[in-house]
Amino acid sequence: MASQFRSALLVLLVLSLAVYGRDGGHGFAEAATGAAAGAAGSSGRPTSMRRVHFYTFTDTIPHPGTCALAEATAELGGVLRIIGLSKRPGYILIHSHSPTLKFLMLQEVIEYELNEGRIAKDDLMIFADGHDVLLQRPLAEIVAAYERWPGSPYLISGEKNCWPWPHTDPSHGKWDPGMAVAPNTTFPVHKWLQISASEFCRAIPEKGPYRYPNIGLSMGPVHRFLEVLKRNNRIVLDEDVNDQGAMWLVIIRHALELNMEIDQNAEVFLNMLQYEQGDLAREPCVADFFAEPNVATPAAPPALAEAEAFVLTGLLRYCPAGADLTDADICRMAASSLGIRWGGSYEGPGDHHFCLHADDGRDAVYFNAAGERAAVSPQNGFYGSLCRKVPAPGGSARL
Repeated sequence: MASQFRSALLVLLVLSLAVYGRDGGHGFAEAATGAAAGAAGSSGRPTSMRRVHFYTFTDTIPHPGTCALAEATAELGGVLRIIGLSKRPGYILIHSHSPTLKFLMLQEVIEYELNEGRIAKDDLMIFADGHDVLLQRPLAEIVAAYERWPGSPYLISGEKNCWPWPHTDPSHGKWDPGMAVAPNTTFPVHKWLQISASEFCRAIPEKGPYRYPNIGLSMGPVHRFLEVLKRNNRIVLDEDVNDQGAMWLVIIRHALELNMEIDQNAEVFLNMLQYEQGDLAREPCVADFFAEPNVATPAAPPALAEAEAFVLTGLLRYCPAGADLTDADICRMAASSLGIRWGGSYEGPGDHHFCLHADDGRDAVYFNAAGERAAVSPQNGFYGSLCRKVPAPGGSARL
């Protein structure tokens, strides 16, 4: 967020991460997570497994929000890159941090990692603020939610409040401290059109309850993300506006060119600033929010209760008849019993069916929920299958 006084809780509805160590002088670390998704890169060719890279920024460590984010990422099994880490503990509590530093640093990091080959231009990346973001679901699910947007857009979270622009109507939100931009300030849209600060809140069409862009969460292909960052940072440096205001200008000037979308219906990101009771089906921040009241925990199927009930095939092989694991929960159980990291569920038509092990550097188990639309025979030489053990004559397992 752009100021310590404007801290909205951002919820990444469907996400998974893991944290790793700080890289000396740069203040960021390196690694990548694979996520399952039926996606298409900028080249137009479909890809059954699309790599996702997650970045966050913090200028204070330790910070309780970053620690909570790190704990969630570790539990959910992905990779988190942290940039920043430049201030002494407690700095954020007594000083306003730079509202522009995170995007300037992020651009440098992305350009460096592209140059070094750590990431590819068609990979997906996510950026989140480091102090006020919560994670709720596996990474494969956020990719599936994102892929419902056509054309792999740069997707930015939406919020109910029109910031940093002056409010001229109650629909522009309740948080208007009048501290950001003078109402009579004008900004060029193109050669023949200018827009004043007081007109911005009316310029964004309303297609959902979270109408206005919020830079605390965003997602898209690396190449598109980088183009947005370049435009945003140039505006910050040339036009004397903070990074949130600059992102508005990027949207107004270049949304069609860069395929930019605002998540106005909270399909991927949910912003809790100006939350009101009843906005969600279940009230958040209550003691039993993650509980399932009056629902008994199902017992494990007797035949699958022990680790010996599962086996991993060789590469490029399906399970024998009757041995497929056709349920995601059973697939997750099999991964745990075999000591292999669980990567999540995805829907991949034409890909390896059911419960698979990706031995392509990720060393993780995924469940393909495509059902009959999955490949009839194995197609990927780096995938094997997790199966129920089928007793062979003499009592040994047969595959």
